[in-house]
Amino acid sequence: MKKTILSILLLAGFTFTFAQKNPFEQFSEMDGVTSVYISKTMLSMIPKNSKMNYGGVNVGSFLNKLSSILILTSEDQKIAPQMLSMANNRVKGRDYELLMRVKSDDNDNVNFFMKGKPEDIRELIMIVAGNDGENVVMQFLGNFTLDDIQKMTEGFNK
Repeated sequence: MKKTILSILLLAGFTFTFAQKNPFEQFSEMDGVTSVYISKTMLSMIPKNSKMNYGGVNVGSFLNKLSSILILTSEDQKIAPQMLSMANNRVKGRDYELLMRVKSDDNDNVNFFMKGKPEDIRELIMIVAGNDGENVVMQFLGNFTLDDIQKMTEGFNK
């Protein structure tokens, strides 16, 4: 009986551990991928009103509301489409809502998706399908609002 209970507890523990793993992390260690991970501790060291811009997106305006940022970039002909496919599959039908879609003059496609309610967003994913073969996935985890995202993206088209 003790072995059965111990086995069930171990199985539940492994299931919970693997369910919590971020699927994008598999790309972090691959050759051909530039990966940036910024933890909550590191984010707390950045001055609150800093001008931290990534592709016209001002992340500095709500750093204190984030628990992590993961940025993946790849031009590799095999990896970049895989990364893009995984990101697109993640946001399809899994409680994600499309917030914004931008198609630039040079045919780059940028999509912002959120997971959560407008007043309680837990995840924001930005997916960039580059015309030049460079794909970017940015994942923001934390606890923020739609107003915070609006402030962050104000300079996107400037």
